[in-house]
Amino acid sequence: MFGKDTPKSFTAMLYAAFGFSSFAIGDAAYKWLAQFHSVAISAFYGALAAFVILMIFQKPLGGVQNLAKSPFLKWQLLRGSLIIGQFFFLILAMKTMSMASIYTIVFCAPLIATLLARLLFKDAFDLTHLGIILLGFVGVVIALNPQDIELGLGQIYAFLSACFLALANITSRKINADEDIPLSFTIYGVVGTLILSPFLAGFSLPFPPLSHVPIFMIAALGGSIGMYCLGLAFSKGSTSVVAPFNYIQLVWGILFGALIFGDPPHLHTLIGAAFVIAAGFILIAVESRSRKI
Repeated sequence: MFGKDTPKSFTAMLYAAFGFSSFAIGDAAYKWLAQFHSVAISAFYGALAAFVILMIFQKPLGGVQNLAKSPFLKWQLLRGSLIIGQFFFLILAMKTMSMASIYTIVFCAPLIATLLARLLFKDAFDLTHLGIILLGFVGVVIALNPQDIELGLGQIYAFLSACFLALANITSRKINADEDIPLSFTIYGVVGTLILSPFLAGFSLPFPPLSHVPIFMIAALGGSIGMYCLGLAFSKGSTSVVAPFNYIQLVWGILFGALIFGDPPHLHTLIGAAFVIAAGFILIAVESRSRKI
């Protein structure tokens, strides 16, 4: 998709920005659906829509028949399983916590990913990269303005969700740019969600109104494209380069909240977003200087 002379780190950043933006679009669609459906039902039919889309385009994405031929099959299966775990603990956290509190904890994933990558894969990062991630996280905390957070099962579930997400992202480092079956970046998480959701819904899965189907398709596309792009991003670039772009979801969240749900941002949200944007630009500047982008 990008020229041969484009540094891998810059390519990874572009995939990360597009991937996290796609997740934000999918989240907005799920937020709209949550007004009418339970989380489990929204997840099931969103995954079903994603599965249908993937099957329609499975041939140009590498073909279902070739999934077992991937040299990175075990890592793709592990990544898919971790995504399922991340989703499972996120659903549990949603039962007892507000979204603001959940996101405050789950958005620790970039920091956790960078630290785990250093411990598990000896991924190199310096104090500059760590400082950038911390700056972005401070922005998230300011923007969400969490108050009166007490440790309980909900917080533990949210933290476990962040850990699974971080592990899923750094697992992609074991899947290098030679992976020629793009379908493998998305199919395992989608199938796993299809299997898990009926259990969470108590096997009660009434079909949604036909007028909601397009929104399910948007949610499916956002999630599928996001998983695909992040798989490529983490396979092409270091975790310390890709992880901070997780915070771009906050910026999109502010825009979607104001434009779609009539929820204009508060001052603290705008201040936090400024921190997030600053972290992204600093990272780009650092990478440009060190790798001559």
